[in-house]
Amino acid sequence: MQHYKSYATTIQVVSENEGSLVKWIWEYENLQEDGPTPSKITWIL
Repeated sequence: MQHYKSYATTIQVVSENEGSLVKWIWEYENLQEDGPTPSKITWIL
């Protein structure tokens, strides 16, 4: 996380008719304009 000024993850689960909908939101701000994306975290998808 040393490459990011801020990092937040939000997970929202909404019940549907016969199941659920899961919404993942990743928000981050790089310390430098050309900084890396947080790809080690997003492998889950």
